[in-house]
Amino acid sequence: MKCKRKYAKLVAGFYIAFLMVSSGKITSYAFARPNITREVEPNNTKETAQLTTQNNEIATVVAMSDWSGRYLISGITNSSDDDWYKVVLTPGDQYLTVGCYTKNASIHIELFDSENKIIVPGYISSDTDTVVKRFQSNGGTYYVHIEGTSETDTEYNLSVGSPRVISHELNIQFDRSTTSGTIYKSFSLKNETILPRDSIVSSISVLNSSEYSSARVTSSAYPKTFTTTDGTIKDLGLKDISLKSDWEFIYYPKGSTANVSPVRFLFVYPLYDDTVIPPPFHTIKK
Repeated sequence: MKCKRKYAKLVAGFYIAFLMVSSGKITSYAFARPNITREVEPNNTKETAQLTTQNNEIATVVAMSDWSGRYLISGITNSSDDDWYKVVLTPGDQYLTVGCYTKNASIHIELFDSENKIIVPGYISSDTDTVVKRFQSNGGTYYVHIEGTSETDTEYNLSVGSPRVISHELNIQFDRSTTSGTIYKSFSLKNETILPRDSIVSSISVLNSSEYSSARVTSSAYPKTFTTTDGTIKDLGLKDISLKSDWEFIYYPKGSTANVSPVRFLFVYPLYDDTVIPPPFHTIKK
């Protein structure tokens, strides 16, 4: 699986909440940062391999702005610099995820078990690609070998373990509806193929909401109604809500209005080897 870096850019810092953005005022929160370790030389042989920790990201945890399960190595390599890493893994499906972040450069990647058996054959990652390779772990120590393919110093990052969790944004845009009464908008995201599977909502915002006294939202994946007024968070109970659900939004205008405020979903999803990556700031009209 390969995905362009611009589609996998990480956005952190949002708790699960239903937010109403009013008068340019946005509520913000602190968040737990990922564990990022720099490469330490010498790590040029299997015997001197740098130890890293199994990645333990979970989408429902990251949705609450807790990135503490991410264990990432950041390094630099070239054709005369072999980099080796070792990690102790639990049994089961695991993912080798490597991002190459130097334009017009490439790196060679391979994975071995403790008996020097090739688990992930040599693969070339180039020009700001992210490579995701799923493999079956029997438990124990595994080794990653990375080497640049040219004299150019090439930046990369590496994680081994659970899938990397990515953040994204989806905007829902509605047709105009001139009315002074309550506005009901129902739509489904269940069959939207552009949205990755296992996408979890981290926050929902009603944009340009000054014309409304309040708004309500209900999801079929979590049948509880949340109400917000003037940017006040009424409930922090959103939990484990799948983005690919049926949704209902109810708007209560202050008076006659011709616009139905768009909705912004911030969501996270695991980066599998077959994940469909949506375009950045994607908009769906409903």
